[in-house]
Amino acid sequence: MRARCGRLARRRAREPDDRRADVTGEDVNSAASDLQDAGFTVEEIDKSVTSSSQNGVVIDEQPAGGTQAPEGAKITIVVARSSGG
Repeated sequence: MRARCGRLARRRAREPDDRRADVTGEDVNSAASDLQDAGFTVEEIDKSVTSSSQNGVVIDEQPAGGTQAPEGAKITIVVARSSGG
């Protein structure tokens, strides 16, 4: 998802109020990379899910995407982890 990363960087550069792009729905590696590239620290929390199709996908984030967060702020992403059942 390179295009999304570029869009995040461009968005961040033109918005002085530090609004963030929403990374829900992205795979965990892309989401963490996008957020780190934008100057945030990232905390990952795993949440057990039954659907293997969601495995490794960001299903929630705090603070929510599109909200203000200063550079260096900690963004917590909730990552779906398939229980294999």
